[in-house]
Amino acid sequence: MSQIKKPKFSVLLVDDDPDSMDTDIEYAKGVVESTGHEFQFYVDKDGKGVVGILKDKLIDIIATDKNLIDDNLDGIKLIPKIRAENPYVDILFYSGQGITEKDRTD
Repeated sequence: MSQIKKPKFSVLLVDDDPDSMDTDIEYAKGVVESTGHEFQFYVDKDGKGVVGILKDKLIDIIATDKNLIDDNLDGIKLIPKIRAENPYVDILFYSGQGITEKDRTD
């Protein structure tokens, strides 16, 4: 009897900090592997390649740093671009910075 293979998940990670990205990938691998699923990671180092990746790949989950270095393009500003390409993809935001009072009112 053959074993049922669980689906492969595709994850797009957007982070401009290479140290954070390595840690994030290792953590995510552990989480996904613990469920028995396979995964494929795609990486965008500044948020500018997200649209191109979404046009070429079927992505299940996008994990993006809220605070990218480019002031003109942060994780929040990526939402309309992401939704234009794939309105159903799950988006997870994270940040290595604390929450400020301004963040709470935005």
